[in-house]
Amino acid sequence: MAGSTFKVCATCTARTRWRPGDRRCPSCGSKSFTWFYVVDLGPDPTTGRRRQQKRGGFANQAEAEKALTVARREGRRSGRAAPTRMRLGEFLDEWFETRRMSVGPARLHNDRRYVEQHIRPQLGGVSLGDITAPRLNALYADIRDNGRSRGTGPLAPATVLRAHTILHKAFADAVRWGYLDHNPADIADPPSQKTTAAARRASIRIWTPIQVTAFERLIAEQSTQLYALWLIVALTGLRRSEVLGLRWGDIDLARGRLAIRQVVTKVGGQAQVKEAPKSEHGYRSLDIGPKLVVVLRARYQEQVLERAAAPEWEDNDLVFCHPSHGPRGTPPGRWWYPDHPTHAIAGLIAASGLPRIRPLQDLRHTHASILLASGEPPKVVQERLGHHSTAFTQDTYQHLLPGMGAAAARRFEDLILDDLADTSERLDERP
Repeated sequence: MAGSTFKVCATCTARTRWRPGDRRCPSCGSKSFTWFYVVDLGPDPTTGRRRQQKRGGFANQAEAEKALTVARREGRRSGRAAPTRMRLGEFLDEWFETRRMSVGPARLHNDRRYVEQHIRPQLGGVSLGDITAPRLNALYADIRDNGRSRGTGPLAPATVLRAHTILHKAFADAVRWGYLDHNPADIADPPSQKTTAAARRASIRIWTPIQVTAFERLIAEQSTQLYALWLIVALTGLRRSEVLGLRWGDIDLARGRLAIRQVVTKVGGQAQVKEAPKSEHGYRSLDIGPKLVVVLRARYQEQVLERAAAPEWEDNDLVFCHPSHGPRGTPPGRWWYPDHPTHAIAGLIAASGLPRIRPLQDLRHTHASILLASGEPPKVVQERLGHHSTAFTQDTYQHLLPGMGAAAARRFEDLILDDLADTSERLDERP
C-alpha cells in the first residue's frame, strides 16, 4: 500500500505543499510548516476512482512516518473501503456468482432461496454501507417471528442462525474485496450455538426398540425395495442422501460391508447425484449384519426382474431406483427423488398408530440412541453416523432414550448402598 510524507505551509491559506529542499513556503515565504502523510487506498469498488487518505498536523517527519505505518497496517487489515452506494441485494447477486466455484449446487440453490425468502425483502434495498448490527438484529427477530411460510409459530433458532451464517460470510467477502471496512455481522446478536443445539435436540423424536420392531413387521409387507431402504437406515443410521446414492459396487455382501461414496440431493426441485458425501467424515465404510445381507440379496434379485422388464433401463448401478418409467419421463434405473421414499414411509407410519417421527431422519437418530443405550462406545457410533466428533454424538443423542438416566441412578445407588451395608455389618460385629 503506497504512501508518503511531506511538509505543508502552516501560515498561508493555500496550505501550499513544500517541495524537497525548500526552506520557505513557495507561495508566502513563511518558514512555518507542519507534516502530513498520504496513503493510497486503491480504486473505489463501484466507481473505479483513485482513493487516498490524508492526515496532517504532525510536528516532525518521524511522527508522520509512524502514523503512515499505522495507516498502512490498518488499511491492509480492513481494506479501508470507501462508502459504497451498492445495495445489499445487488452485492448478494454478485456474491452468489462467485460462490459457484466454492460450494456445491445444492448448497448454492438453498442459500439463494433462503435469501430470496427471508433477507432480500427486508434488507435488499439498503445500501451495503448502511447495514448495521441493530439492523441485522431486527432482521433476525423478524425471521424468527414472521418467517414461517406455512402454519404459525416461531421458526427454529437454527433457521434464524442460517441468515446470520450467510450474511457473515457475504460481509466477510465484502471486506476482503474492498466494499466494506468492517463486518457488521461480527457484532450482531444471532441465536447462540447453545440455544440452537438445545432446540435441535428438542426437535428429535425417536422410537424404542419395541416400536422399531413393530414397524419393521409392517413395512416388511411392502416392496423389497422400500423395505430394504428403511431397514438399511434403521440398522446403519445412514442419511437419506447416502442411502439413495448407494450402489451395488459399494456393497460387499460376502464380507458384510458397505461404503459411502456418493449421495443423491435435491437441487431446485430436481434430484442430482453428487460424488462427495456431506463432509469428509461422510466417506466411511460400515459393517452390516447377516439379516440385512439377506434382505439386500433379495433386493438384488428383485432388481434383476425389474431390469428384464424394462428394455430402456438406465444403468447407474443403484440399489434404490425407479423400477419403471417415473414422472416426467424418468427412465427406469434413475435415482429416486429424495422425497419419494420419505412420503411413502410417512404414510405407513401414520397408518401404523405408532408415534409420529420424521420417517428417515428420526430413524437415524433412533439408531444412534439405541446403540448408545446398549453400551456401544460413542466413538463407534460417531464413526458409523459420519459425525465430525464424538462429543457431538454424545451431546445430541445420549439423553434421548427413556430410562438411561434412571438406570445410571440405580447403578450408582446400588454401588454406594452396597458399600454402606458392608460398613454397617462390620460396625455391628464390633465387640
